[in-house]
Amino acid sequence: MFIQKYNTYAFPKDDTSYLKLFDIERYGKKYWLYKTEEGHTIFGVIRHVNKDGSKRIFQFSYDGKEFINKTKHITNRPLLNAHLLKMLPKDHPILIPEGEKCRDACSEMFNEYFVTSWSGGCANYKKTDWSILKGFTNITFLPDADKAGVQAAEEISWLLDEKFSVQAKVVSLPSYLEEGWDFADEIPNKLNPQQLIAEAQVPPKRTGWEDIDSDILNNRWVFISDSLKLYWCRFTKKMYKEASLNLLYKRNRSKLGMLPVQYLHAMGIEVVDGTAYLPNEDEIIREGNTKYLNTFRPNWLAPLSMSELEIPCEAIIEEARQHILDVLCNGNKKTFRYLEDTLSFDFQHPERNRTFAWVFSSKQGTGKTWFFKLLTMIHGSLNVAWVHTDNLVDKYRSYMKSCYVIVCNEIDISG
Repeated sequence: MFIQKYNTYAFPKDDTSYLKLFDIERYGKKYWLYKTEEGHTIFGVIRHVNKDGSKRIFQFSYDGKEFINKTKHITNRPLLNAHLLKMLPKDHPILIPEGEKCRDACSEMFNEYFVTSWSGGCANYKKTDWSILKGFTNITFLPDADKAGVQAAEEISWLLDEKFSVQAKVVSLPSYLEEGWDFADEIPNKLNPQQLIAEAQVPPKRTGWEDIDSDILNNRWVFISDSLKLYWCRFTKKMYKEASLNLLYKRNRSKLGMLPVQYLHAMGIEVVDGTAYLPNEDEIIREGNTKYLNTFRPNWLAPLSMSELEIPCEAIIEEARQHILDVLCNGNKKTFRYLEDTLSFDFQHPERNRTFAWVFSSKQGTGKTWFFKLLTMIHGSLNVAWVHTDNLVDKYRSYMKSCYVIVCNEIDISG
C-alpha cells in the first residue's frame, strides 16, 4: 500500500524477510521500526556494531516489491511509536532524546514518561513530522552532550512553539560530561537523572539570526544594488545595512568562513537595481532589464473580534459622518458627497493619482486633525506622509517616493 503523505509504501503485513535480508538475525543487530499514526510500518533503522566497537547506522524501506536500504524518498517521517503517542492524553509527560538507542535506555530509566525519538540524528530533524505533538503540554528534549545535539533540541523546541504553540523544555547538561555522552552511556555517580529532567527549561525565544542557511532557503533577503549596502528583509519588512547584518549574524549557529554578507551573495540571494513605490501587489517591479523592489506596503486591517462585532458600529459611523457633514463640510451636502466619493476612490484605487487636493479652512477645534488621523489609520501610517508647509515646496520632497496620501495639518500663510 502506497501512502501519499510519506511518499513510500507500507511494509507488507507479517512480512519479516528484512530480518534475513539485512543480516539482522544472523548478527543480532539492534533495529527499530517506525510506524505511522495509523500503525503502518514505513521504514526501519538498523544499528550494527563492528568488531572494533565502531557502529554503523542504516535505514531500510519497502518499494512496493522488495525491501531496500534506502529511505531518502520518505517525507513527513513519524516519530518512533507515533501510533502509541497518538493515543496518549495531552498532559502525559513525553521525553525525546536523540537516537533510538538512547531512547531505549531512557524508556527503562524514566518509566513515567512516554519516550520517543526521531530518525536520522540532530542533522535531520526537519524531515520529521512534529505536528503529532500539537496540544501536548509536558514535552522535554534530552540532547546528547555536544553542541550539535543541544542546538538541534533548541531548534525543535522553537519549531514547536512557532508552528504549533507548544512549549517544549530542553534539558541543560552539566559541563563535566564527555563530548557526545548520552543516557545510553555509563551515568556518572554525581549525576542525578531525575533532577536533571525536572530542571529542564523552555529555551528563550530565538532572535531570528541563528540560521542564515534557512533564511537563504526562505528567500529572506533582497540586495539593493544601487545602495551598495542595503538589504531588504522580507520577514521584518525593514532595510538593514551591511554592517548591521554582519553583527547580527554573529548569532548564526554554524561557521561560515567569510563575512555573513559575503556568504549571502555567495549563495545567490536576490538582487534588484533599486527601489520604487507603486501601490499594487507586485513586490518586484520590472522595467525592461531593470528590477526594482516595491516599497509599497498595503495596510492590513485585522478582522473584528466577536466582542467588537457586538458593538453597534453603524451608530458610531453615522456619528462620524454627521460631524464631517455638519462641521468639516459646513452642512453642504454636495461638498460632503464629493468628499465621500474622493475617500472611496482613494481607498479602492491607491495606484491611481488624482490631480486635486482637498483644503479645509476653519478655526482650531473643529476636528481636522481627527479626520486626518482617521485617514492615516485607513490607509496605513507607512503610506501617509504628514508634512509641514515648507515641505510642500521643498526642492527634494523625498516623501513623495514613499506614500500616496499627503497630509499638511496646518498651512502657515503668515508674511
